[in-house]
Amino acid sequence: AATAPLEELELWRASLGYHLPDLEAGQGVDDLIDQAPELASGAARHLARDWAARYRADAAALPLVAFQGAVAELGAAPAPLARRFGVDLAAVMRRLAVMPDTPGTGLVICDGSGTLIFRKALEGFEPPRFGAACPLWPLYQALTRPMQPIHQIVAMAGRLSRRFECFAIAQPRAIPDFDTVPLWEATMLIRPAPDPSAAPDRPAGPDWPVGPGCRICQRAACPARREPSILSGEGQAGTI
Repeated sequence: AATAPLEELELWRASLGYHLPDLEAGQGVDDLIDQAPELASGAARHLARDWAARYRADAAALPLVAFQGAVAELGAAPAPLARRFGVDLAAVMRRLAVMPDTPGTGLVICDGSGTLIFRKALEGFEPPRFGAACPLWPLYQALTRPMQPIHQIVAMAGRLSRRFECFAIAQPRAIPDFDTVPLWEATMLIRPAPDPSAAPDRPAGPDWPVGPGCRICQRAACPARREPSILSGEGQAGTI
């Protein structure tokens, strides 16, 4: 059950499969929100309107049928798709994550403080619902290198230690005005890592070790650890 407006929004988005066909077909944002009983609070409805308005803008710039055709032609790497449609990388990553029938694609977005404001979990890569996420994620590397795309294979700590391919970039949330500080937002697309033998364009170097978040991470002696893990016998405090 939701205990905060952002959780109401997350439960509503998950119930829709993150795809809004009625909005893409021309339904108004307010009509969509008014028909969502999951959005019980005014704050949640306000957040949902902002997200739905961005979704509608992405759908207008990347029409579903044309975008699906481009993915079939070019593949699902964000950069070629961004060049094809003349949009920024984050818009392509958001669109890839909300296309219908994309259970193997996850997405996380954080604001400049590092707070997660969008979570689409992927089996084996589930962003924490409470508390902070892992500071080693490419998402947070992107915040330290604004506008630089990051492509990285990560190994998620856990009993099975699964591998994922991540694409991340930090961009201004909106076009900044002169003499103002940009409001940065980082976006990271996540999907299962391809077999190395079948992916000649995979990032060079070893897989990057990450975790879900310090409190529930099983990776011992991590230099980025800020608190001990609650899992018995694992996750001693690091060196920072």
